Amino acid sequence: MPHTIKKSSSFCQPDNTEIRPGHGAIYRVGPVPICPVQTILQNLQQAVRNTPKEKFLGHRPIDCRDNAGPYLWETYEQVYQRIQKFSSGLVNQRMLEPTVDGHKMLCIYMKNRPEWTIAQYSAYYAGAMVTPLYDSLGANATRFILQQTQATTVVCTRDVLKHLLQAKESVPTLHHIILADVRVASEEDINLAGTVGLRLWSLTEIEMIGERYPMDPVSVHSQDLSILMYTSGTTGEPKGVQLSHHNLLISAFGIEERLKQGQAVALFENKPVFLSYMPLPHVMEQLAHIVCISHSGCIGFYQGNTQKIADDMKALRPTIFLTVPRLLNKMYDKIVGTAASAGGLRTWIFQTALNTKLHNLQKGRTNHAFFDKSVFDKIKAKLGLDRCGLVLSGSAPLSEDVLYFFQVLLSCPVFEGYGQSECTGASCCTDINDLSAGTVGAPLLSNEIKLVSVPDMGYNVTDKVHGDDEATRIKVNGRGEICYRGPIVFKGYFKAPEKTEEVLDDEGWLHSGDIGVWTTDGRLKIVDRKKNIFKLSQGEYIAPEKIENIIKSSVYVNQPFVYGDSLHSMLVGIIVPDEFEIRHLADSLGLTGSFAELCKDPKVIQAVQADILAMGKKAQLNGFETVRAILLHPEQFTVENDLMTPTFKLKRNEVKKHFMKEIDFLYAKSGDVVAGKNVKQQ
Repeated sequence: MPHTIKKSSSFCQPDNTEIRPGHGAIYRVGPVPICPVQTILQNLQQAVRNTPKEKFLGHRPIDCRDNAGPYLWETYEQVYQRIQKFSSGLVNQRMLEPTVDGHKMLCIYMKNRPEWTIAQYSAYYAGAMVTPLYDSLGANATRFILQQTQATTVVCTRDVLKHLLQAKESVPTLHHIILADVRVASEEDINLAGTVGLRLWSLTEIEMIGERYPMDPVSVHSQDLSILMYTSGTTGEPKGVQLSHHNLLISAFGIEERLKQGQAVALFENKPVFLSYMPLPHVMEQLAHIVCISHSGCIGFYQGNTQKIADDMKALRPTIFLTVPRLLNKMYDKIVGTAASAGGLRTWIFQTALNTKLHNLQKGRTNHAFFDKSVFDKIKAKLGLDRCGLVLSGSAPLSEDVLYFFQVLLSCPVFEGYGQSECTGASCCTDINDLSAGTVGAPLLSNEIKLVSVPDMGYNVTDKVHGDDEATRIKVNGRGEICYRGPIVFKGYFKAPEKTEEVLDDEGWLHSGDIGVWTTDGRLKIVDRKKNIFKLSQGEYIAPEKIENIIKSSVYVNQPFVYGDSLHSMLVGIIVPDEFEIRHLADSLGLTGSFAELCKDPKVIQAVQADILAMGKKAQLNGFETVRAILLHPEQFTVENDLMTPTFKLKRNEVKKHFMKEIDFLYAKSGDVVAGKNVKQQ
């Protein structure tokens, strides 16, 4: 659907003064802003001074039947008092002593809840930094992070206590565990912790100690580290991304400047309401909290169960909604599916309303007096988004039809952001006047961007067109690897200078590993990856070669090809099986036929799939790393059929092209279709 794009200050033209061979023009929107505060704690202190009685942190109490009640709130003043107490207690009990490397550090291991924020700001109050622990990094990540950081104290919830007790044997520097979800630790848990040399506390106990021994906040510099955020972007151990207070503040300022336009201005000035359910160990959630606090907004936490987010949304009715494509895709599927199944007049009314608003969207109009009131307002209320004035989606691209659908459903801007942990989460964002899909907008004020040629992949900064298909080919102002520079660039990987050198050059440019193109009006479009690493729609990084190496351990697998992309939530595989083992399997199943026929037999496919799953489980793959659907292909990948290089490496792009129909079939069969694919104007 073509859209007219209004020009605004966030569309930029290239600066050609630093062009040199292989390096493109530098794109920037304007001068880097000056932050009004120096540290994240100062940002909170300012809100406490200005609005001490305003609601700040909210949660839903859960009764004995696992039912959640209405939100209960603590004010800015009340939360800050708890931070003072908890921080003072930590210091009094020597839980934030410098490590042998000189770092003061507090680890946090729990789902989003008010105590996460209290623990984080308590560390800042004491002049320390925080290190999140979270399960999706892998089975051994917790032990690795605790060993590398040498942190002495972890604040957690009781559900992860067992993991920490198991890790203690190989982490001699860990001494204290603080439970955030119990008022008093049980005698049984205290004894279990004691047997492995750990002292167990409750958060309430530490607060009570801090109340008796109060202290003033420790002075911190803007360039001091605020968070050590581990990321699993490669096949090896997780890497600790070091981010300063200034990194986070300037990144939050940059994203706010892009979002705070038009109708969104009033949204920020009227104290935003935010639902916190995206993991706090991820940068975008951290930025959202900073922006919300800077406007004295209130943050309501989800129950901790992703299956109940819809219920939490209805209870909170957020005015700002940070999300990922996967959730929007699910919401879209449910709304459109329900409308289609209604049949008759109801289906006709919904489709007519949708088509009318999609048509008006081309003209820049998102409101419709009659259809909003009669159709879409009711849907928004059921979703809990009737007060929503801004949606920001990140971690993966939105399909264009899902983007258009939510623009007309909510009658508010739907922004797409782009970045990575190493650039503090946000380097680009679309503009309020940009109603089209397919790009991530122009750079934010907080950084500048250039492209660097990748000739081995055929991407050059001098390219003027992009696309193999004539129907979708577009004019561009260069193609290449996306590189960022500015105050959002991280301080390097923790205790890994060699890995830092791989991504950060001598001129301060951070090399992202993503391939992008510049549109002719100065917007960035992500088109490829330099390395064989990609994201799924839920934002998880996948290293396919790591998974393929594990799959190869199955006796049935000769050559595997694992595929996924940021529009799907799961992996599929094209498997060239071992003929001898397949025939042996067929005999055991009482099957006959040619090798090609056996590769199509559902019983054979099921058996191979089961063995692949077993190999993944044995290798402790995460759920999102599991190949959920496979096709057995009887012919080898070879140099002769152009699916292998002369050095016998898989040509991933060629294999993808060759099997694209089969890949689409696997996704369709599994139900993981691209959401919104059929939302077209009739």
